Amino acid sequence: MKKILLSFSILLSLCGGAQMSLTDAMKALQRAKPGDTIVVANGTYKDVEINFVAKGDAAKPVVVKAQTPGGVIISGQSSLRLAGVGIEVNGFYFTNGYAPKGSAIEYRFGNEVANNCRITNCAIDDFNPPSRDVDNSWILLYGKNNRFDHNSVVGKLNQGVTFAVILDEERNLDNHHSIDHNYFGERPILGSNGGETTRVGTSQSAFKSSRTVIENNFFEHCNGEVEVISIKSCDNIIRNNTFYESAGVLALRHGNRNLVEGNVFIGNNKPNTGGIRVINEGHIIRNNHLEGLAGDRFFAALAIMNGVPNSLPNRYNQVKDVTIENNIWINCDNIQFCVGKDNERTAKPENVLLKNNVFFNRNKAEVYTAYDDLSGFKFVNNSVATKSGKFNQKGFVETKGTSGKFALKNYTQRDECGASWYRQPTKPATALNGKRISVAPGQNALIVAVQSANAGDVIELSSEGEYLVDNNIDVNKYLRIQGAKNLKTKPVIRYNGTKGRGSIFTISDGGVLEMNNLAFNDEAFDGKAAASSAISTATAMRGHYSAYINNCEFYNFQEGGYAPFKAQRTTFADSLIFTNCLFRDMSGDAISIAAEKQDDGKYNAEYVEVKNCAFYKVLGYALDLYRGGSDESTTGPTLLVDHCVLEDVNNKERGAGMRLFGVQNATVKNTLFSNTGRGGASLRFDETHWDKIAVTNCNLYNSGRIYSFWGKVVTGPVFNFKPSYRSFATHDFSLQSSSPLTTKGTDGDAIGLQTNNYLTTKKR
Repeated sequence: MKKILLSFSILLSLCGGAQMSLTDAMKALQRAKPGDTIVVANGTYKDVEINFVAKGDAAKPVVVKAQTPGGVIISGQSSLRLAGVGIEVNGFYFTNGYAPKGSAIEYRFGNEVANNCRITNCAIDDFNPPSRDVDNSWILLYGKNNRFDHNSVVGKLNQGVTFAVILDEERNLDNHHSIDHNYFGERPILGSNGGETTRVGTSQSAFKSSRTVIENNFFEHCNGEVEVISIKSCDNIIRNNTFYESAGVLALRHGNRNLVEGNVFIGNNKPNTGGIRVINEGHIIRNNHLEGLAGDRFFAALAIMNGVPNSLPNRYNQVKDVTIENNIWINCDNIQFCVGKDNERTAKPENVLLKNNVFFNRNKAEVYTAYDDLSGFKFVNNSVATKSGKFNQKGFVETKGTSGKFALKNYTQRDECGASWYRQPTKPATALNGKRISVAPGQNALIVAVQSANAGDVIELSSEGEYLVDNNIDVNKYLRIQGAKNLKTKPVIRYNGTKGRGSIFTISDGGVLEMNNLAFNDEAFDGKAAASSAISTATAMRGHYSAYINNCEFYNFQEGGYAPFKAQRTTFADSLIFTNCLFRDMSGDAISIAAEKQDDGKYNAEYVEVKNCAFYKVLGYALDLYRGGSDESTTGPTLLVDHCVLEDVNNKERGAGMRLFGVQNATVKNTLFSNTGRGGASLRFDETHWDKIAVTNCNLYNSGRIYSFWGKVVTGPVFNFKPSYRSFATHDFSLQSSSPLTTKGTDGDAIGLQTNNYLTTKKR
């Protein structure tokens, strides 16, 4: 009886009547004919392996559609495989899950690929594995003549390209795929290579033809890495797409004879917003509009690269025979030629024609920057608007008028792209809501308060004294924890549990932690364990986190591997801010942001600021910020150290007050090093020659040197005065008024602490 009813249900669905489950739909496909429609009943389908295999027809596909667009929700450990000929999938929603193996969506099943198949009006968001370190894609496109259109793809967090065209064998080449009218939404900074939004091929397929067309898509806040679109094959067309405030570029990374036309890049002067990067041969770049792009070097509005002589496929082939015409660049910070020139990349571009382009930027005196000889370039009839209005070079003519003369007209809009039914979920609170939870001292009272708090709440420690906790406190939302105002001493948080090597506070997915006016004493009670950190991160995270630590004191961390703040591997912070804090009496590092040691370009935080902080009797690094390897697909970390004091820090053999390894943007200024790094360095850098490093207006007394690979990081005065602090006894490391350093800062203030901010409540 059951089999008869099932067959009747399938028959009705094929005739456009009843709806069926996904399981029944897979069975129905086996007997479907060209032109049939299968309707899948609305509902949430969890932990499903969907395998749609059929023999339809390119002109009359078999359509598998949701009862209501977006009403078929795929969640849990689930995936979709599409194979055969002439299948269309319409209206599915992938969310709150991840693919247990492979990718979420693949145009193949087993050994069979898809041809003349289509996925349309679908959405995929929040389909991330538990750890951001897992490497997979969301969509893989195989076969020939397939289409991916009018879909919304938003919020990939883990390692791996979002959407990839695979060219690994003959049946996937010369494919004529169409990727069109999709909305590619936010992809946060990954902090390593492997964060592309769309890639066509790999270095192994560099000289094979794909013939994929990417057109009329909208890319918004696609910030994963330098390559928003990465072209690694030949004979592709990228046209009429809009790139909106995306920190990256359209990269012609490998392959020849690609056409880039009619695209619009709108940066609104957001950091690292980029345009087009050119490598290899035979490309045509025409009729594109690029405006308000702030990126530099590989992120530049136009970057034409130097190549590697006799390059291997995965390096940089020489730029040759490229035509760049009828494009408009308005108020873009950087137009750069021969980018990447170094001891390896010495092959200058050849036969590059720039014709009939507009370069409009009245804020700059020069139109472009050249890093090598331009004998291989030809400039013809390009219009420019510069600061002086007198740019005089063959092939360029100053133009009159304002940028409005070149205003955008018709271009691909956001509301023309993506699934018609899809609306992005509301983001968690990112502002305090005014609710205050008062907590008195007591065993685990702080744990109870955090567990009961909602996003945006303020937890206030109302009294002086010790707040004891015997377990970890998980922070998975936006919270502020602070000591009450007008207390004589800071409330002290102490661990008195028996389980060692744990953190007092652990920031996990969705966590943003603010702390103010608190103290952490890590001295263990008799018979109890000490915490290995005051603040750390979960060992596995999908998303990003941030921490803002102000006016706090950390002391008595008595084991070498313990630290007040410690980032874990595979975690990533948008911002880590430490202001007006005191770190003292500790056997390890004070701030450790150095868990990614694979030397493949990964790092743990995008922006780090340490300002008006003092470090005293620290046996490890005051700050350890690490990014290993030579990968060039990211711009971070960015670091600011300003108005700090390091007194008696890391005097071990080959030690350093701060280790800033591979940090691409670092400013260390107005900082006092005393009795620090005597066995090695006050500051230890390991930088490339293009990193932006500046050390200025610092004081080194009885301390190690500033160590740098290239020896060019010191950009301003460095002094050698003995500091005269106000009070060692109370750990007040601000300077006495008689010190010659009181006016030596870049801002006219003291080198070292600014007394109007540092630890404004009375110290213990």
